[in-house]
Amino acid sequence: MKPSPVVDFSLVVGPKGLAFGGEAGFDTSSGKFTKYTGGFSVTKPDFHASAILADKGDTIKVSGVYHLDEKQKASAVAEFTRKLSTNENTLTVGGLYTVDPQTAVKARLNNTGKLAALLQHEVKPKSLLTISGEFDTKALDRAPKFGLSLALKP
Repeated sequence: MKPSPVVDFSLVVGPKGLAFGGEAGFDTSSGKFTKYTGGFSVTKPDFHASAILADKGDTIKVSGVYHLDEKQKASAVAEFTRKLSTNENTLTVGGLYTVDPQTAVKARLNNTGKLAALLQHEVKPKSLLTISGEFDTKALDRAPKFGLSLALKP
């Protein structure tokens, strides 16, 4: 163990459907916090919403998920992020559709024009095959990005 370790703390509390939490990292050698984040979330049967103050108080994130049907096969998502130091705002909207218990399709679009989608399939329990793509709708001359991932768990 180091003589002056970095100590991380995290805590979440709250009644059913409501949570308040935070995390912090403290460098004992310098006596300064290396990170701190706090937030809260609300969970109901048909939606989830959260607000987070992150990056040592420099970033505010507000997000929500709304389930469009009772079986939660289709969901709509939105996230607003504001970076206070640069006055930069990002709005991202997206959706999720569960094709069957093993297959899901997701898509998202943000205000900078980035459009992304993925297809995720559970090939066996806890093992996922993911095919993804992203491109910039404001720069169609650039090549899109594609990805393929296989995560296997025993």
